[in-house]
Amino acid sequence: MANLHQQQSFAVLGLGKFGMALTMALLQADQDVLVIDSNEEVVNDVAHLVTHAVIALLTLLTKMNCVTSILALLIMFSSLWVKMWKAVLSLLC
Repeated sequence: MANLHQQQSFAVLGLGKFGMALTMALLQADQDVLVIDSNEEVVNDVAHLVTHAVIALLTLLTKMNCVTSILALLIMFSSLWVKMWKAVLSLLC
């Protein structure tokens, strides 16, 4: 399992309730965070807090293999995060 005391980089796709809560938890753990959301106002609200903030539609996820799309956008995840995302993806895809 990764040591969250060591700084790592994470990508959060979507800043809804879960995405925002995950972003805040990662920031409190002093991690690098890239956020992507289509809502310009929401992205601008957190842009000064995160390492990178991108305003973009994630429609690519519906046009490509879902797992491939997510993996292409990930910066780095520990094995625990990979297991969590695989579980989430299995529910979504």
